Amino acid sequence: DYLPALNNYAVSLNRLNRCAEAEIVLRKILVVEPNHYEAITNLAGYFKDLGRTREAVDLYRKALSIKPAYLPAVSGLLLCINYHETDLTNLLDVHRQLVPAFGHEEFCSADFPKHNHPDGRIRIGLSSPDFKMHSVAFFLLPLISRLDRTRFSIHCYSDVPIPDDITRTVESRVDSFRHVFGLSDVELAAQIRADEIGVLFDLAGHTSGSRSAVFAKRAAPVQVVWLGYPASTGLDTMDFRLTDANADPAGFEIGYTEKLVRLPGGFLCYLPPDDAPEPSPPPCLKNGYITFGSFNNAAKVQPETVALWALAINAVPESRFLMKAKPFANEELRERHLQLFEQAGVDRTRIVLCGFSPSIASHLDAYSQIDIALDTYPYNGTTTTCEALLMGVPTVSLSGPVHASRVGASIMHSVGLPSLIVDKRELFAATAKELASDYNRLAGLRANLRDALKKSQLCDTKKFAREFGDAVVSMLEYMQN
Repeated sequence: DYLPALNNYAVSLNRLNRCAEAEIVLRKILVVEPNHYEAITNLAGYFKDLGRTREAVDLYRKALSIKPAYLPAVSGLLLCINYHETDLTNLLDVHRQLVPAFGHEEFCSADFPKHNHPDGRIRIGLSSPDFKMHSVAFFLLPLISRLDRTRFSIHCYSDVPIPDDITRTVESRVDSFRHVFGLSDVELAAQIRADEIGVLFDLAGHTSGSRSAVFAKRAAPVQVVWLGYPASTGLDTMDFRLTDANADPAGFEIGYTEKLVRLPGGFLCYLPPDDAPEPSPPPCLKNGYITFGSFNNAAKVQPETVALWALAINAVPESRFLMKAKPFANEELRERHLQLFEQAGVDRTRIVLCGFSPSIASHLDAYSQIDIALDTYPYNGTTTTCEALLMGVPTVSLSGPVHASRVGASIMHSVGLPSLIVDKRELFAATAKELASDYNRLAGLRANLRDALKKSQLCDTKKFAREFGDAVVSMLEYMQN
């Protein structure tokens, strides 16, 4: 009955995908102490992982009603709302309401000298909890490897509690790498200022391990959010957001506190893993039927996502759908998703659910089981879409009215596949059906997509690094002039 131990026990169970047991423990805590805001926040995170994001938002709000400005609940709520919100102004309003919790009194009003480091290079800071085996690494390593180091130096602030091989790879390729896990926000902000960083990038936003409070304290003269978060941070102290014209077209400025800086070639640059297996022929040639699929995070799979997928599945008789996500080792999550498909009019016998793969190679090899990938909506995939294309699997993506629902459009434009982007639900099913009707076309795509991906601007590391560097210079000049 010792509540702190029970709470930690529930967290551990959840990390082991023993979700049902975790919920039992959390609810036991709440019977003893109904206002245990940490248990409520952890229960909200559990619901988020199940894709029950609206229920999770309600729980996060309940936790905040008990302990206002409890940062894990603030960050959890802000991230969670992105999974289902499709109105830019609503997104911004929620962020503006909650970001005061991060505070800004310590350094915000301090003046910075004009950035002019003795070595003549602009000092770029990268702050992230994801310098590890994480999707962010696939898009960060190309920049680190290619950025002109005669013009820029790179300094990382890592909140990774347990470093891995990716951590060590990043550390070996930058000018300085500070392990800052355990430092307070005030201490980290002071360290960044002492390091005389000119342009500081937040690679996490309001995701797990967020350091938004550091950016609220104005740790550097120029502060930019990029890569890890699909919406405005809501912070007045975040100056810019790196994006592109497909992910954030003209008019999207109304949804951001940040000034949008659109990179000409796209805001993403993908580094395919070295150990990716070769694409296999599409399984429809052997099976005689089409297998659709999605390998996205289960939190992105909302009821409206399954309803969209059902249109495509039901448009192709005898087709199957394979969904792969780490939590599917849990029976409760499997059953919930099977029920979602049934509610959308798809018989559960047509659905295959797969769990965790022990390596990147085995994860990528699982694409040999699907013919066509269906993107999530309203929160598109990113790494999963790149991986599908790498394995020769075309991905149909519905683009919408917020950044999270337009990442697929950004990727497809960068790869030169605009025909796979649709802007209406009925076109989503029609495009999937058209692809499914031509096995020879699918075989051709399987054979050629990897080469097309690697030759596209999505993988043009040199071009991306040049455009990124030019953007850094322009942002610094804008702030200092």
